[in-house]
Amino acid sequence: MSKQNWKSLGPALIWTALTLYAFFFKVPDPPEAISIPYFDKVVHLGIFAGFSFLYIFGLDHQAFFKLSFPKAVLLAIGFSIAYGGIVELIQLYFIPHRSGDFVDFMADIAGVLLGWTCYKPLMKWFEPLTSKYFAL
Repeated sequence: MSKQNWKSLGPALIWTALTLYAFFFKVPDPPEAISIPYFDKVVHLGIFAGFSFLYIFGLDHQAFFKLSFPKAVLLAIGFSIAYGGIVELIQLYFIPHRSGDFVDFMADIAGVLLGWTCYKPLMKWFEPLTSKYFAL
């Protein structure tokens, strides 16, 4: 797949905007049918697995910074973990109807690592689709 300038970061930036909205504005409580213990931790895990996956993809497939794959992965993982920590701190200190939680942050980190672990195997499956969409 050819490296694109910024097009490949589009999905990650959209995901970031959606998560910012979800993390900083009141999300309705789930219905009683979804009151599964620790369900919110599973949600954090999934959100950050997607977050790191999309940023690894975006940084690996852009040409502006000319990053090797290992550097793209390290940058994406570092950014994803920092983003999770900053979100939790902002929720703790600045958002009255939300609360920052260390266990949420641990779920964020686990999700980041899950996204990284799944990247190569999933890209073997997604590569044909992404090469059509992100081709020049």
